[in-house]
Amino acid sequence: MIPPALEQLPVTLTVTLGELTLSAGQVAALTPGAAVPIQVDDPPVVQLRAGSVPVAQGVLVQAGGSAGLAVQITRVLLDGAG
Repeated sequence: MIPPALEQLPVTLTVTLGELTLSAGQVAALTPGAAVPIQVDDPPVVQLRAGSVPVAQGVLVQAGGSAGLAVQITRVLLDGAG
């Protein structure tokens, strides 16, 4: 439970789809417009982090039209939560 005095404190979350390994040469060769293939689950599983702290996991879902995405939370990773 968060103390009431901290409830309005902004927290920036990073949404991570995954990691990929490229050689240094491949990284150096990246150019605007290049497509880098990645393996993702179906539906794509993502992790939400506050800094380096995992907060939750979820799946990407469409929201608000053809270009909109949202994260549907499937698991909360904070102590004391589901």
